[in-house]
Order: sequence, then C-alpha cells, then structure tokens
Amino acid sequence: MHPIRVQLVCDQQMLADALRVRLAREPDGFVLSHRRSGDERLADAVRTRRPDLLLIDARSIVGHWSALVDTLADAAPRARVAVLSDTVDPEDAVSPARRCVAAWLHPQVTADHLVDVLRVVADGHTVYPSAVLGDVLRRFAVELRDAATGGGPLMHLTEREREVLACLVQGSRGREITDHLDLSENTVRSHTNRIFRKLGVHNRLEALRIARQSGFELWAPRAAGHAGRPAGPPSSTERFHLVTGRTPGPSRRRGDPSSEQGD
Repeated sequence: MHPIRVQLVCDQQMLADALRVRLAREPDGFVLSHRRSGDERLADAVRTRRPDLLLIDARSIVGHWSALVDTLADAAPRARVAVLSDTVDPEDAVSPARRCVAAWLHPQVTADHLVDVLRVVADGHTVYPSAVLGDVLRRFAVELRDAATGGGPLMHLTEREREVLACLVQGSRGREITDHLDLSENTVRSHTNRIFRKLGVHNRLEALRIARQSGFELWAPRAAGHAGRPAGPPSSTERFHLVTGRTPGPSRRRGDPSSEQGD
C-alpha cells in the first residue's frame, strides 16, 4: 500500500511544519506537500503530483476556500477534499456538502483528530461534525422536495432580493445596483448577503451558477441602450422568472458567470 499523498494548501508555515511532524509518526505513511494559496504554480504542482487528498486551510488562505476547491478539483479530479473551516456556523457546511467536499472540520480540530479524518477520507468515507449534519440534511431534503415540486432555492428569495439578483445576473455591481434600485450601499450589501445565505453560497459566481441551474432568467426587452449607449441594469418593470427547458426568443439576455469574479 503506497503512502497517502496529502497536498496541504495553507498560508501558515507553522501549521504545515506541525502537521508534517505529526504525519511522520504514522506507521503506514503519509507524504505531505505544502503550497501557499497565492502560489502561481499551485495548480500545476497539484496536477503533476496527483495527491490522494487535498487539505485546504480556510482559516489562513487568501480569498475563499470554494474558489480553490473549484480550481484544484480540475487539476486533480480524483483527489478527495478536506477543508479546515474558519467558522462553526452549521449553515456554512451546506456549500461544501454541495461540492462533495469529503471532510468539513471545525477550526478547533486537534492534530490527532485531523490525522484520523484524513485516514478515513482516504478510505472513501465522508466526515462532517455531528453538529452540522442536521442542517445539511434538512437543506438537502428541502432542495429535493423543491426539485420534485418544480420549486428551487430561488423560491425563497423576496421580491427585492430577486431584483438585486437580476442586477447581478446582468453583470451590474455595487454602485450601479444602488443607483438603479434607489437603495443605499448598505441595503444592497444586506440583500446580497441574504441572497448568498439563502442559496448556500459565498460569492457572486456561486450565486450566478445556482441561479442558472435553477432556471432564473431575466426578460430584458431593451437589448440595447438608447442612442447607441449600452443597456443599463434591468428596470423594475422588466420581468424575471423561473423557466425550464428551451430558452425562447433572441430577446432573452443572460449574464455570463464565466466573466464574473467572486466578491
């Protein structure tokens, strides 16, 4: 049996050194490689090394862990993913579960427990703290019910939250949204945060992905602005709704999530 190859992504050298020492005590072997989240060669290194496990320390990295999971999962599709969480909020465990993250660990995890989890995950199992499992399972049960009845996560948004989401889908950002909806920046920020929480996501790109998967479309009859000017954000009179199946008509316009960056 070959040693379990672990790729640690962490910006704290002290943690990497401590984990390397602890894993060296294991009789059947772990081989640890450490890279920082901002390393430009990270994806290439992971692709070359083909680790069995990806361990991401969400407490120290630059940006959000979800972006790293998406990037590194492409680089090493067969690797199982474990995340050292930066939060104890059960609601925050829903997003990693959707991404099939194999282990979601509380920030206070001990070194011995971490090693046990890595071994279990390497054997093909999934480990989440018991305190969050109820929330994760309830959320998935609701989503399965919504899927069966034609609903979805967007059905839980208020009318104003849908207007803000429509602006996000159109590619509008902070000041454009505040001007268009006549809201303060704090109010738009609050609506955006509630949208993220209700959808179980952490940034704009994830929200747009959920919106598209759920069939959220914006009916925008003004495909171009007046006098040759670009069209602005959608007005409150423009209709947005959930659709399934074929997209009707050339006047339907979509935001392009591939061009968005996480906020």
